[in-house]
Amino acid sequence: MAKVGRNDPCPCGSGRKYKKCHGQSNVIEFPTKLVEEELDQQFLKFQDFMYDQYPHLFPRSKPASDEEEVEQFIRLLYKGLFDVQKGGATIYQQFLHKNEPSIRRPATMEALRTWGETRASIFKFIRYDGKSVVEVEDLLYGGSYTVDRQRIPLEKKDFNMAPYFTGLLLNYGPIFKFAPMAVPVEENAYLNIREVLEEEFKEQSKYSSLRDYFHATFLEQVPLWVYYEEGSLDDSGNVSSTELEVLEILNQHLEPEFKEKESFQNLKEIWMHFCKENSPVIRKPEVFAASLEYYLKSSPYFLDGGNASKREVAEKYKVSPNSISKRHLELDHYYSNKV
Repeated sequence: MAKVGRNDPCPCGSGRKYKKCHGQSNVIEFPTKLVEEELDQQFLKFQDFMYDQYPHLFPRSKPASDEEEVEQFIRLLYKGLFDVQKGGATIYQQFLHKNEPSIRRPATMEALRTWGETRASIFKFIRYDGKSVVEVEDLLYGGSYTVDRQRIPLEKKDFNMAPYFTGLLLNYGPIFKFAPMAVPVEENAYLNIREVLEEEFKEQSKYSSLRDYFHATFLEQVPLWVYYEEGSLDDSGNVSSTELEVLEILNQHLEPEFKEKESFQNLKEIWMHFCKENSPVIRKPEVFAASLEYYLKSSPYFLDGGNASKREVAEKYKVSPNSISKRHLELDHYYSNKV
């Protein structure tokens, strides 16, 4: 190994001269580990920045389950990375602009600059080294990645049982890390979710590719992954295929201008939580789909509220207005206790 000059850049990657860095101790720490530690610190600082500057984005109540905690964290991170705020920048862009002068290691800075450009995607497990990393394939954007195994909540024996993941994959140099963690599902569950996704994509015209649509509607997709378990029953607290069918029917009947609004995404989230907590008995999915549309268009909790005719909605779904009234009251009672 060639001798490092006192005025040469330090091999650790800090950007400082060797004499003012590790030249003082003659010990050079492994740069990859240092970069990983610095990125973990920056990730925590980003969360603190969000809480200080945008506290209203944080949940007002503690999550009722581990699944809800994961969902809340994913939503918070997504909004911080991608939602443009007043002034034309995302929260993460504001954070990086403020902290960039204090980041001296080029490798750390290079990784941080990619975080705001990452995209939510779907990944498939390829192999596990048995120790610390997993290799995954990106099914929407292509390519494979070496990923930190600690952020995939599976035992070694379960990797082949639940080989599909979704989430945000952040660049950590030679490896990547899911943030806050990967959300895995079994193959049959994935195929059901993928079918719903592709049908929704066909119904819209705003996005030209499935990957762009998935990223743009990621917060709408998250509950399907978090709460869906293959073979779940109505009384298990998980999302069943019948509950998903309600959303499919709603998506088929609702006008395109409503489906592009944030309130529609919020409505889907409400439905997923309502099913998880109440396990409704669904004998006719069209009744619940019609009730969701009527709730979207009439409830004061949505910006679109106040312009719905119960009879017109009932005719569209070929159900009775009385059946809509009953389910509408259930949804309204549930949601009014949440806000």
